Amino acid sequence: MAEIRAGITANLASIEASWNLDDYWTSMSTPPFIAVVGAVINFDTSMGRGSDEMNWIVLACVPAASDQASQTLLETLIDPTSATSFKTLLESDPSLGGAVSWARVISAGRPNLYTPAGQPESLGVEFTVGVMT
Repeated sequence: MAEIRAGITANLASIEASWNLDDYWTSMSTPPFIAVVGAVINFDTSMGRGSDEMNWIVLACVPAASDQASQTLLETLIDPTSATSFKTLLESDPSLGGAVSWARVISAGRPNLYTPAGQPESLGVEFTVGVMT
């Protein structure tokens, strides 16, 4: 699992420098940040122990205090045609550095407000990344 987290953040490493990338969502995540939250796992999806299917949740948050600028920054990730979109960057290496058989971005949720422990309120979007091991 740690290799998959690292693969996700490695694929996103070329994102605009203002984003903080974290393998885990912690109380120290400071907006704007992208953090790998965790996965829902379907075990044994083919031939017994042949493979597992995972849906990873990756959270992108921006400061809620800066309304338009923050929403614009968030939208650069959501736009699937942008060269700096979450989908484009994540799928630049579908094997996540050899950690999985394939990975692809399945969805981006609608913006919601999040309050990480000890941090001010943030506007965020959850991306779902489908992974097959």
